[in-house]
Amino acid sequence: MKTILKEISNKFNNKNIFFKNAKDVFYLTRFKSSNLIVLLINENWYAVTDQRYFQQAKKEIVGMEVLDMGQKEWFKNLLEKNKFENIFFNKNDFTISEYEIYCKNFEKYNVKINLFEYGNLTIFNNENDINLLKKSSILNDKIFQNSLSKLKLGMTEKDFQKVILKEIIDSEADGFSFEPIVASGVNSSNPHWSASDKKINKNELITIDLGVYLNGFASDMTRTFVFEGEISEEEIKIWNLVKKALEETTNLLKPGIKCSELHTKAIKIFEKEGYSKYFVHALGHGLGVDIHDYPNISIYSKSILKEGMVITIEPGIYIPNKYGVRLENAILITKDGYEILNKTNMTLFI
Repeated sequence: MKTILKEISNKFNNKNIFFKNAKDVFYLTRFKSSNLIVLLINENWYAVTDQRYFQQAKKEIVGMEVLDMGQKEWFKNLLEKNKFENIFFNKNDFTISEYEIYCKNFEKYNVKINLFEYGNLTIFNNENDINLLKKSSILNDKIFQNSLSKLKLGMTEKDFQKVILKEIIDSEADGFSFEPIVASGVNSSNPHWSASDKKINKNELITIDLGVYLNGFASDMTRTFVFEGEISEEEIKIWNLVKKALEETTNLLKPGIKCSELHTKAIKIFEKEGYSKYFVHALGHGLGVDIHDYPNISIYSKSILKEGMVITIEPGIYIPNKYGVRLENAILITKDGYEILNKTNMTLFI
């Protein structure tokens, strides 16, 4: 952690920074709290929390001095120790009313607040974080496979969602990174369907999308399959087409590739078969301490892939009121290419 903090401190070129965003605060401290801020002052790091977390934070947070915000003089003492006149706030992290309150309080100590945008904090190539993301994906595979072994025809989507949730609870996961998606038959034509009382039947497509947090790092995987029976020629066609889009965009992955190029590639694959209008979301996203982390992989993205990023690739085709297919893997960008982190088979008929 001390290495990461040093790199981030260097990135800001000696600026004094107030970190409030929960995702960034966790990344900096690896400590979970409902009330925690981080300050970078004169290249020194401070974590500030209340009495509920103070003792544990002192034991667990590395590379920072932990302060008790319940002590009225904590900021005054910090100011006297460091002698600073300016501090920077990430403008995306504060409401107007919060900003006004902080300005008023900081002005009491003759400290001026400056607004700026610091973008993404994640330090890529960090071996420890990459290993945590790998473990999260491995656990996701295990939960999917354990859940699938309990799937039975006649279960409702909600029934099977409960099976998945129990598997998550019984595992070592911190919890789910989003509510598991279970969409069967016509409901699979909705990309973010909420599980319903519809029964899961033979002769239909079923989409399962699930992710968990493990040690604070997210995973995400989607499989679409037929549990029993047969489906139409068009359903088979679009499943194979989505799989082709997944494979061909994945094969392009390496440092230096523009995220927009990846999304464009998927569109062209679908366009040849007349299905591009049914691809209605981004091709993928980053994974980290957030389920939708940096970078965004869409046609509008300005991001470029870097070694050490973990991303998802998840093309999909959704034909309204009929059926849909989405397939998704978590993937690590390596020095020369990529490594697929999910090991669950991608099979149409299971």
